[in-house]
Parts: sequence; C-alpha cells; structure tokens
Amino acid sequence: MVGYVYINEFLTPYWQVVFGTALNFVDGTTYLWMTLYFDFINRHYFYFSVVGLIFTCVGIVGAFLYMPESPLWAIKVGQTEKAK
Repeated sequence: MVGYVYINEFLTPYWQVVFGTALNFVDGTTYLWMTLYFDFINRHYFYFSVVGLIFTCVGIVGAFLYMPESPLWAIKVGQTEKAK
C-alpha cells in the first residue's frame, strides 16, 4: 500500500487511474492463480516462499538506496530543489 501511494505521487491523474486499475487487477488475480496452481498442479510452496523472500529483501534494500524522497513532502517542507 505504501508503494502504491508513493508511485501515485509521481503520476498524472490519468495515469493514476490506469496504474491503480492495473495494479488492483493483478493483485486480485494473484490469489486466483495461486489457488488454481496449488490445487491442480503442485502443492509444494517452499520455493515460492523463498523467491518471495528474496524479492522482498532486494526491494527493501533497493528502496533504501535508490528511492528518492517524495516530491509532495519536499514541497510541503519548503525543499523545492529536491522536488524537481
């Protein structure tokens, strides 16, 4: 949810709607695909959990190192140079 709100600060209102719709569609169908996969194909979930954990750790480290400060927050505190 934090990533969704943060990304919306960088998008125009039109693209906020498009991105929000696409993200909610993908997020909603994830549970459907997981249910079908684990019911009909394979019941072993350990490797999916390991891959998810690795992606989460890489995402957190990448966010700390490379993600800029929110432009709306920078403008609110008077740091307009950072908001560019």
